[in-house]
Order: sequence, then C-alpha cells, then structure tokens
Amino acid sequence: MGYKFTSTVFLGYINSCNVEFSSDGVYFTVSCLDARGLLMGNKLWKVFENATPSQIINKLLMPLSKYTQGISVSLPGTIDQEHPEAASEDDDYTYICNLAKRNNCSFLMQDNVLKFGKNVLTQGTPMFTTYEWGKNLLSFSRQVELSGQIGEVEVSGRNPDTLETFSATAKLPTGAGKNAKQLCSTIGSKTMKIVSSEIKTKKEAEAYAKSIITSSSMKLVSGSASMVGDSSIMPGKKIKFGKLDKAIDGQYLVSAVTHKFDSSGYITTVNFCRGTA
Repeated sequence: MGYKFTSTVFLGYINSCNVEFSSDGVYFTVSCLDARGLLMGNKLWKVFENATPSQIINKLLMPLSKYTQGISVSLPGTIDQEHPEAASEDDDYTYICNLAKRNNCSFLMQDNVLKFGKNVLTQGTPMFTTYEWGKNLLSFSRQVELSGQIGEVEVSGRNPDTLETFSATAKLPTGAGKNAKQLCSTIGSKTMKIVSSEIKTKKEAEAYAKSIITSSSMKLVSGSASMVGDSSIMPGKKIKFGKLDKAIDGQYLVSAVTHKFDSSGYITTVNFCRGTA
C-alpha cells in the first residue's frame, strides 16, 4: 500500500479470525496487531547501564524478531548518546514512548525500520493547496478547550557523576492567534514541575520540558474537516483552511487522515490541531 510508491504500512501478526456464511457469500475477517501488542504485554524490571537509546530499543525488540521480520532502529546521532538509564517498571512500549518524549522526538515505522526524528508537533511541511469553504472544503468543525493547558514546564535533574543539580524551563509557544496563557491569564501561573532521575544533563531537561509543553499546547485547538479526496494529505503536514472566518482561517497540523471511497465518491477526512486560537 502507499500513496505514490508501494510501501509497507503494517507489520505484525494475526490476532483473530472470523468466518461468516450468508446469502451474499462467505466472508473471512482477520484482525491484526502490530509489535505494540507484544511490547505492551512485556513488562519486566529493566536496568540499562550506560547504553545508547538505539541499543536499548534493539534489546527490547529482540524477542519480537520472529513476528516482525527483524525491525531495525534509526535515531539521530544527537540523541543516540550513551548515558545511564534508571530502572523502570513500564511495559516496553510505554518505555519507548517515554524515551522519545524525554528527547523531544517522534517515531514511526517505515517498512521494517523504527525511525526517530524531530517532534512532528513542532515541524510540519506546509501544503500548497488552501481548502476553502464553498469550494473544495465539504465540512469543518473546530473546538477550543482550556482544560489541561499549562503555562510553563520546569524539569529538574542531577548529573550522576558530579551530583550537580540543574533545571530547564519551557514556555507556551506563540504564533498566529492567541495561546492558552493569552486567552486566560490564570493559566500563565500554572507551572508543571518535574524532578526526574532519568534526566542526566541540562540539554535533556530542555528537550523534555519542550516536549511536554508542546504536547499540552497542541491540545488547545482540535477539530476535523472533510474535503474532496486528496491523496497528498498526510499526518505531519500543515493544512490551510480559508473563507471560513478570519479568526479560524489559517494553518493547522494534520494529526490523522482517513481516505474513503464509496458510492458518494472519494472523500478525505482529517483531524487537526494547533497551539493557538
């Protein structure tokens, strides 16, 4: 499957099978789980001494090789640095997610490679097409919600060698429109303070703080829209809407996409988010 090129979009194992006989014929339905199913079911006490993130993840994936055809791991050299990891009781999938969060990263599967990269919430490639009401935009719904918003995040840690303590602070990002603090002044006084034994350097504290504040801020605005089918729309891209309202028009980050073909034609539905309203 894929868009312009053939690409593997699922790698896992069959979880259940169902066969159904009816007047319309025989239907065989298969449901599947990817590697997350096995990773979530594997919960062991883990201690990694002076290992790089790629070495840790490869070790966690090793028991799954017969199901996943040998997944390999790819991380930017800037974050794939050796340092002591604290013990953890998380399941393996949660552990990998938290590892990405602490480094302000996103990860995805591409063929059989688990790739880590820059946080997709802070990136996004703008699309050239503007989807306009009354033209190529069929429906649009947007919600602004302040619950869960925080003014800033402060992460503290300690160097295991020198025992020196440090901290880093991340504030709400700004952009087109108003962020949560600008919409509600009391949110500006809400500071989330985190003390983590897994944070060993100030650089790691900065990355972790940015990851948390970005994830929180991008929940401020969310919504969905449908348009005439367009295979160029993909998660991680920035989509632009127009001719709705001056306060609503603009760019949003695509968080999910559904392409549907039926008797009505080809329709694309997207979920989107943004840190300012």
